[in-house]
Amino acid sequence: MPRETKKDKETDSLWMPRYKKIVKGGIYHIIQRAPGKEIVFCESADYLYFLHILKKTCKESRLELFSFALLPNHLHLLLKLEEENLPQAMKKIFTAYAMYFNAKYKRKGHVFYGRYRASFCNDERYLITLSVYIHLNPIKAGLCIKLGDYPWSSLNLYLKDKKSDFVNSEYILTMLHTQINEARNIYKNILENSAKLSMENAIENNKAPFRFALEALKFLPSAQNKKIKNTFELEQIDEKIKMLKATKVFKKPQDKEALSYMIDQLKSRGMSQREIAKILGVHRTTIYRVSKSTATK
Repeated sequence: MPRETKKDKETDSLWMPRYKKIVKGGIYHIIQRAPGKEIVFCESADYLYFLHILKKTCKESRLELFSFALLPNHLHLLLKLEEENLPQAMKKIFTAYAMYFNAKYKRKGHVFYGRYRASFCNDERYLITLSVYIHLNPIKAGLCIKLGDYPWSSLNLYLKDKKSDFVNSEYILTMLHTQINEARNIYKNILENSAKLSMENAIENNKAPFRFALEALKFLPSAQNKKIKNTFELEQIDEKIKMLKATKVFKKPQDKEALSYMIDQLKSRGMSQREIAKILGVHRTTIYRVSKSTATK
């Protein structure tokens, strides 16, 4: 296993933002990866065993899984929490798989590169395009040629009339249309158009999913787009930032709440405290103080 360098540690601090507060009912994009160029899945049996652990943990920990993609050196999960138990559930999954992997291949050491990355998602349009990003990972990585050919993702549950007892594909599909067959057609169209976009690897750039989502938003049908509830308007982010910058001192409760909300949104898109402070035009201690005060409530 390669020794962790100072540069790795600096990247690691961005790659794995530490959230003090887990939101019950929150939806999270989970990314976990192998150290360096190592792999976590060597053969079909490894993928199947991980899915076995995932299915079991989803049931025991009351996780609702929407999308997944397992690649040789990293994986993506999109899920919803019914309880505030994300760290415990992820530890159960990754520890169980690491023990299996090390025993099977008679090896020692870390199977995964430290903690997972968890990005909070509370915008339905972002959720749809994030699911598309996850499903496009195998084809962008050159692991398959045609959409739906890769066996270790949930994509075919979105494209075909297939049932799963632990992946809820209809949660996202019904955001596009009330008729599930029509929703599948719309999703496929979004997927095919989005496949033409350049797509950064989330391992190399932790902001890749968010940047991709901003580009893929244009492929959402306008009729459906109007119906989708938006708790955070992505295209109005600049306007919101300007309003916050105009507030020099955050003394009023509503100002602090607005700042806290914006910090959470930018954190969920993989930004560090230093980057958030620069964007919002405030000192890093302000970001830290506001984050700490809201985490203790």
